[in-house]
Amino acid sequence: MSLKKEILLVEDDLLQIDTIRAIIHTLPSIDKLTVLQSGEEALAYLLPAQPHQPQLESLPNLLLLDLNLPNLSGLEVLKQLRQHSRTELLPIVMFTASGDEACRAEAYRLGVNSFVLKPVDIEQFTRAVAHMAIYWTAVNESDNDDQTQGPLVVL
Repeated sequence: MSLKKEILLVEDDLLQIDTIRAIIHTLPSIDKLTVLQSGEEALAYLLPAQPHQPQLESLPNLLLLDLNLPNLSGLEVLKQLRQHSRTELLPIVMFTASGDEACRAEAYRLGVNSFVLKPVDIEQFTRAVAHMAIYWTAVNESDNDDQTQGPLVVL
């Protein structure tokens, strides 16, 4: 079992990136936060473009994905990640300011693990980020904990 805990944040808003980074750095259970600012960067980071290209040694324990990204939306990133065996079980939380019911329904249809609205209040925002990070990296037991890619069994 891997003890290193990593979160991948895909967010284009610099203020929110700085805020989330500050929150994550207060959590001793998180070893690494990787920040990417577009859907294209996320796909390039997680999925090799060609079979001969090297890929990440291990996947992050959690992908925090914004819905409203430039060029390639969070929904499109989610769709593409769920189509690859390497990332089909990666825990993905859509963390967004958009409360659009159709987007939320589509995210769940595409396989998001959770859809969380970004609170406007900074204290609630801090709690939401901390709770998600702790749950998905310290409480939840996923296949990514031992870095294998097999079926996820829920009892």
